[in-house]
Amino acid sequence: MDLQLSRNIEQFIELLSLPPCRVEEVLVFEHPPFGLRIEAHDERLMLTSWSLIDKGQRTSDAIQLNSPERFFGIPQRVFTISDQLMISALCPRDYDAHQWLRLCQRQRQFLTNLNGGC
Repeated sequence: MDLQLSRNIEQFIELLSLPPCRVEEVLVFEHPPFGLRIEAHDERLMLTSWSLIDKGQRTSDAIQLNSPERFFGIPQRVFTISDQLMISALCPRDYDAHQWLRLCQRQRQFLTNLNGGC
């Protein structure tokens, strides 16, 4: 992982008010009410979000509502692991910590809206 990506990840973690940690290729946080997985892939970041309180969300509903326009034109992958709905995106190379934050916030908003805003 290059230094620029590493510094952006540190800043992203700080912007989300997550506990400071050593930057690694894969980081996983459970900071209620959301979980977040950050993965570095060839100088790009993959963001995966899920709700820690809303299990059993319908994947079919999420797929129908999912569109790149909701996420600044970035396609999202919606899938389920162990009855937990996940939403994931590979960010463009030129994105920085602030743009990752906006995308992460949209993912979280999407998950919250699936449950009627609860």
